[in-house]
Amino acid sequence: MTLVPNELLGRVGSASMTVSWGVLPPGSPGVGYLLAEAGPVAAVLVLSAVMLVTAVAATSNPSVRAAPPAPTGDHAAPEHPKRDH
Repeated sequence: MTLVPNELLGRVGSASMTVSWGVLPPGSPGVGYLLAEAGPVAAVLVLSAVMLVTAVAATSNPSVRAAPPAPTGDHAAPEHPKRDH
């Protein structure tokens, strides 16, 4: 899926990694507490429900639903020429 322009890929990737790594410090103790208090089966069910809600929220977002289709075939973005260094 090519919805991010090539010149913004670095910034989008950095923002994605910042969010992904940013939830680890508060998430780890939270999951540990959930495991200790509710048990492993309940923890998996709760975390699965959180992931499902997140997926539904992202999918129902109007900007995601109205995104243009990724270019394919003849309409794909041209490859950058290789440079000799």
